[in-house]
Amino acid sequence: MYRTHQHGSLALVTDLPEKADVDRELKLLDPRLFSELQIDVHQRPVWTVNLELGDVPPQLVFEYRDEDGVALPLSYKAVDRIRVMMLRGPLDVAAIVEANRALRERREAESAERYREIAVEFAEREHRSYLLPRSQALRMARDKSRENR
Repeated sequence: MYRTHQHGSLALVTDLPEKADVDRELKLLDPRLFSELQIDVHQRPVWTVNLELGDVPPQLVFEYRDEDGVALPLSYKAVDRIRVMMLRGPLDVAAIVEANRALRERREAESAERYREIAVEFAEREHRSYLLPRSQALRMARDKSRENR
C-alpha cells in the first residue's frame, strides 16, 4: 500500500505495510493482539491495537495517533510501540481496562462540557424575541390600505 504526501511541488511516496503484515508482527509479540480500523467520535478513521480476551469484547490497547491526536496510517511503528510497552513486562490487562475506563470518562466529561455550553447559549436566547422587524414596504402597504378606507 502506498501513501502520497504533497509538500508544495514535492511529492513524497511512502510504502506502508499491509494490515496482515502488521497483525503477524503483533501476534509474534502476543497471540491475543490484533490491529483494527475504527471510526472515532469525530467520524474519522483511526487504527487501533486491541487485545482479545476471549469471552469479553476486545480491549483497546491504544489508538495509533501522533502527539497532536491526528490519526496515523498503520505502520510498523505501532508494533514498536507495543514492543516498548512489553519491555516493562507482559501486557497488564487490568491496567488496560482501567486506562480504557479513564479514557471513556474523560471523553464523556468533554462531551458533557460541550453540551453544557450549547444549553447555556439556548437559555440566553430563550428570552429574545424571534419576531423579525417589519419591512418598510409592509408599513407602506398598510398605510396605503388605511388611506383607501
